[in-house]
Amino acid sequence: MLGIRYLEEPGKPAPLSYIQGLKPADYGHLPNKIDYCKTYSTADWPRKWVEIIEDRIWELRQGDHRVLFFLTTEFIVVLHVFRKQSQNIKPIDIELARPRRDHFIAQGSK
Repeated sequence: MLGIRYLEEPGKPAPLSYIQGLKPADYGHLPNKIDYCKTYSTADWPRKWVEIIEDRIWELRQGDHRVLFFLTTEFIVVLHVFRKQSQNIKPIDIELARPRRDHFIAQGSK
């Protein structure tokens, strides 16, 4: 089973704080979905609520909320969590996730 890491940057919204701040109606099954992803192989993930959106960045969907993350051999690394407000994910959301992923990889998973 994979562990989970939530990346935080000074002055940027913290993914774990965002998730914990959701109202119960919005929170839904998000923790269960994250646990499922921690436990099972990517081949077993239901594509109706999780899919890869670009090089090693995955999108997990829960209602209007999105969790962008990537995988290492040890962790699911949560990069960015937000409320989706349009049909497609805005480029700014991917642009926030991408350097966080790259920084984590450069740091050697510290």
